[in-house]
Amino acid sequence: MRKIIILSLLQLVLYPVFGQQNMTLYNMRSMYQRTSVNPGLLPDAKIYIGIPVLGSNYLNLSNSRLDIKGLKGIFEDQGNDSFFINVSKLANLFEKRNYINVEFNMDLLNFGFALGKNRFGYATTLKTMSKFSYPGDLLKIVLEGNGGNNLDKSFDFGFGIDMQQYLEHGIWYGREHSEKWSFGARIKYIQGISNVWLAKSDISFRTNPDDFGLNVTTDIKLNMSSAMFNPGLIKDGKLDSSFNLQKAMRSFKNNGMGLDLGAQYYLTKRLSVSASIIDLGFINWKSNATNFQSRFPNQTTTFNGVDFDNFFNDSAGFENALQNLADSLIDRLSLDQTHESYRRSLYTQFYLGGNYHFTKSHHAGVLVYGNFHQRRLHPGLTVSWNSKFTRMLSVSASYTMINNTFNNIGLGFTLSGGPFQFHIISDNIINAFVPEKGRMINVRWGMGFAIGRDKNEKK
Repeated sequence: MRKIIILSLLQLVLYPVFGQQNMTLYNMRSMYQRTSVNPGLLPDAKIYIGIPVLGSNYLNLSNSRLDIKGLKGIFEDQGNDSFFINVSKLANLFEKRNYINVEFNMDLLNFGFALGKNRFGYATTLKTMSKFSYPGDLLKIVLEGNGGNNLDKSFDFGFGIDMQQYLEHGIWYGREHSEKWSFGARIKYIQGISNVWLAKSDISFRTNPDDFGLNVTTDIKLNMSSAMFNPGLIKDGKLDSSFNLQKAMRSFKNNGMGLDLGAQYYLTKRLSVSASIIDLGFINWKSNATNFQSRFPNQTTTFNGVDFDNFFNDSAGFENALQNLADSLIDRLSLDQTHESYRRSLYTQFYLGGNYHFTKSHHAGVLVYGNFHQRRLHPGLTVSWNSKFTRMLSVSASYTMINNTFNNIGLGFTLSGGPFQFHIISDNIINAFVPEKGRMINVRWGMGFAIGRDKNEKK
């Protein structure tokens, strides 16, 4: 039992997450990929070509509360090679709302070229993004139980689930309007692959002090769609879990549009400001669309628990008990199931930057970032130093405060040999040296060709 608890806690810490967004990349002028965060920041090459699939890959995993150091504090030594978990300390690790997120992007195709002051580009990118939030009250009930001081108290059990996977086909245009300012835009056609969206999750629990039954009040709206498999849950008495990613990438049922806008302006010869808004848009989800919605919103029902003896008799008994539990919950929660298409917005983000250019090759930057989830703003702040030492080597170092973490030291560099260019960037390298304090893993890597790079940068 002790091993199960420890493994469960570690799984919660290491669960994939979504948070930090290319903060170091933003000010790396030698990288054409930075147009993905601001299409107005023009590349320093006249022609660029990303190696298909290997051009640039981005992985970001993070959570808002837990790290290994914090978990170590909940284990108290009892001697004789034994210990116990301090439940109160564990419960106090969580806030009212906690976040777990994931993002993985893969450039399948990316190229661009310059014609005079005009820049043109095209990219196809596979994007996978997930956001999961869970209430601290859930852990309080799980760890402390629903009796004692928790009797006759209301607890928030509202979750947040928002997962999207899609193919993005983007056409980019940028222009150096004058020596003072440049601007750019990217219009995107989107092929939706899969989506799970808990659009509404108002759930509260109150323990009845007379019989310990749980009075549950719910208002739930869950939407699901997938071109890979049918999320309609039951097929021939079983969950239809078969999927085919290649088939999904050829499907055009889930159509969407997106828009990126950005610009940069030089206030003086040395001081510049920039701004962008990324992923304005939506996807219409139609393929195998499935919806669950509360039939009687905010109605209270009583749930008296589960007979766990049925769960562990044998494998068949466990499967039947699990199915009966699911049927019972759907019935008790009065959820209606429909199959209607729905529209979901993209994860819109914004950047506001300022840079002071000490020389043509060295500049310092300040960057403000933000995204919205569940009507909450999740901001970030980065300061960076960016240097181009030679035509072969460019380096950026950054410090970021984001996602309730303050130990994010970033580092990025590009290595060039002739037209060939390799890059690797992380907004948080400290996990490699002090993993017990880490709440995120963040890295971008890839390779391609940059031809006709600028020899004389702005002085």
